[in-house]
Amino acid sequence: MRTLRLSIAGTVVLMLLGGLSGVVLAQDEAGESHPATEATVEVLSDVGVIPLEAIPEDADHVTYARISAEPGVSGQVGSAQPQEWANLEYTQSGTISSTWDIPVRVWQLDGSVVDYPAGTPQKAHAGEVALFHNGGAAVVFENTGPDEAVSFFVGVGNSRDQETPQVGPPGTEWRILDFVCPYPTLAEAWFSAPIAVSYERITWEPGAQLVLGTDEVPMLSFIWLESGELKYREMPADEASRADINFTLWTGDTWTGRTPADGHVHVLRNEGDVPAVGTGVTLSHVSKA
Repeated sequence: MRTLRLSIAGTVVLMLLGGLSGVVLAQDEAGESHPATEATVEVLSDVGVIPLEAIPEDADHVTYARISAEPGVSGQVGSAQPQEWANLEYTQSGTISSTWDIPVRVWQLDGSVVDYPAGTPQKAHAGEVALFHNGGAAVVFENTGPDEAVSFFVGVGNSRDQETPQVGPPGTEWRILDFVCPYPTLAEAWFSAPIAVSYERITWEPGAQLVLGTDEVPMLSFIWLESGELKYREMPADEASRADINFTLWTGDTWTGRTPADGHVHVLRNEGDVPAVGTGVTLSHVSKA
């Protein structure tokens, strides 16, 4: 797994919720086998919010991770030491029965929001979002469904309590996809307001591209490439036809974009012959008003 981040000169944020730009890359002189089309962005969930009171006062980074458990697996995962963290987890597939040692807020499929006291047994279904913060965050769990259970989460914390891959029973995996710190001058701005979190599934058919613009700037974006291959290009907004390939994203790579925007246009394009699929998460500030 590689993590691919934009440099200071190329920091930008993914325009998933704000809509795709109309920029279309010109074909190169040799011609491309597929005409440019827009990638398909499916919003899986946009209901979760990390409230300001859950964000540690000295927060200085964000973690993006993937957790999986095979059918029938049970056990306990978590830290024995109290940590100052706020985590928002989206269950992508499967059903997990769990009991946390801290309070948990769940955005359920029917649109209701339920606050569970510590020690309350509960079930996480595909499509639901859970918020948990503070304490050791230990959980006793079991995959009670017939399929692999997969979830993605973002965690806001401090470098003193860096999130580390948890060691669970055989059949589980905790994978850190990226770990991002803001530039020192932006740390206070990043963590001074509630944070809305949107989870997306992005599909690039052959020739499709996702355009990253700077018209509306959320806080931070990640894309984890589940399958396929993408080419990344960057160019000034007024010189879209002069794009050069900066690098290639392979299956398992993570692309990260963050503020401030730089006035450039960034494009992730599938130039292969098979579809590419990624799971994205976008963090943006909620107005204090």
